[in-house]
Amino acid sequence: MHHAASDYSIPLFYKDNKNLMKKELSTLIYNIKEITSKYEISQRFIILVDSIDAFNLTNKINLSDIISSILSLNVSKTLILIYHSSIPLLKSYPVYYPLPSEFLSYISTTIISVHSLSHKIATKNAKDKALITPLENDSCIEGIIVPLDSNDTSGIFIDTEHRRKNGKYIHEESVLMIKTNVIKSIVDIDHFKKKTYIIEKQIEDLNINFNLTLTDKQKKQKESVILPHFKSQTIYQPESSIFYSPGSEDDLDEEDPDNDLLL
Repeated sequence: MHHAASDYSIPLFYKDNKNLMKKELSTLIYNIKEITSKYEISQRFIILVDSIDAFNLTNKINLSDIISSILSLNVSKTLILIYHSSIPLLKSYPVYYPLPSEFLSYISTTIISVHSLSHKIATKNAKDKALITPLENDSCIEGIIVPLDSNDTSGIFIDTEHRRKNGKYIHEESVLMIKTNVIKSIVDIDHFKKKTYIIEKQIEDLNINFNLTLTDKQKKQKESVILPHFKSQTIYQPESSIFYSPGSEDDLDEEDPDNDLLL
């Protein structure tokens, strides 16, 4: 879970008498509420589920339950789900349920697919020479295929599809060069519970040369300012009348009603 100032981790598994146990979905939602309640209601959160495969999707807990439970939280949020298509589903996964990849592809506003950069280069080189790609040679093998250089640390190929509300979408292909030796600090949920203070919005920590906050005096002055488009609606406007004196061209001749057209 990500916030502008901190990152927090909510583990899915825990130990109970040396046994590895998995938390219920309701417990995870409660942990998220514990974190969000410490912040102002105007704060925006990024909730990252890494990964959805760890839930062992069955008929008892499905993908729609997880997503709807998180989206029902009364906070401003962005939900990011990570799904590993290379991990097979359990045999108990209902056959009448859509595959997680199909379900996520249907409801997501942005889909980011990650591929090995070396695989993309090998595929492109094979197509340029009208040869069979290395991955197609292994397609007839049963089981999980992990081609060579799958975990290439030089970079990754990113395929992004962003869908707009009007039905249009933006498709982009890019390459991300991975930087090594970078460690990101993440606070565990148990350590977070030990904090009793309320975390407020920390704008002063931003590296900017101007102030974004207003003092109480400035807020009162702002409220007392009358904007022009409000002031114009309150100005008294006296009633006006239009006086019109009919001329000869307005006389109607009953014998020739179109006579006025010849004037």
